[in-house]
Amino acid sequence: MIGDILAELDAKLKQEGHDFGGWVVYRCTYNSDSEWAEFKDKLQSESRRALDNYAATDKMLEQHVLTYVGDREKLDNTTKSDVRRVFNEWVHSAEAAAEQPNAKVIPPKTDMPRYGFCIHVDETSLRSVLDDSNWHLNLVNRHWVPEEEEEDDGGDPYDDFDYEGELTEEQLEDMRLAAIFPEIEGCTEEDVGWCKLNSGILVGLYVDFWDPNKWYLFYTRPPQLSRS
Repeated sequence: MIGDILAELDAKLKQEGHDFGGWVVYRCTYNSDSEWAEFKDKLQSESRRALDNYAATDKMLEQHVLTYVGDREKLDNTTKSDVRRVFNEWVHSAEAAAEQPNAKVIPPKTDMPRYGFCIHVDETSLRSVLDDSNWHLNLVNRHWVPEEEEEDDGGDPYDDFDYEGELTEEQLEDMRLAAIFPEIEGCTEEDVGWCKLNSGILVGLYVDFWDPNKWYLFYTRPPQLSRS
């Protein structure tokens, strides 16, 4: 089972002509450079430990890359939505395309997790790693858009159903209230486009997230830690 996961990852990389995978990590806290360096060391060690547990070869170790992005002016204390925008811009950039020169499927078109999800590190997640307390990272889904921005594809036959003719005003109000969740960074939807995942994200879930639809299998609304 463990070997199968790495073999599947290697096969997927070859299939799409990508030389490596791994995650893009955005630094969104700048309180201490020394703590950030310690955080990176721990993250790298955890990644290596997980790969060793999977009996990864030297080639597989080289294929799992953690790319750190730091820009205090642009990223300090920024939200997950802002990081999603920055990440989206990068995925569509020449820089992202250039890192996979042999790609058969370019970054914006591939389902490769490196270009579909990124890691947002704020003070809370950084502290959880440094203190070894409820260790988690913020995983941001690049494909997520707020419900009000989604286009109606006409696929739901119940969209035009006349609920007002069937339900009382009290029932309608209950439905409206039930659809509103506590606000998280301005979002009251059930899916806020990011979640908290533990260290399993580094290797164990990488193959799973090659299928963007599996987001819904692992997603749990913050601040709860998601399944992994």
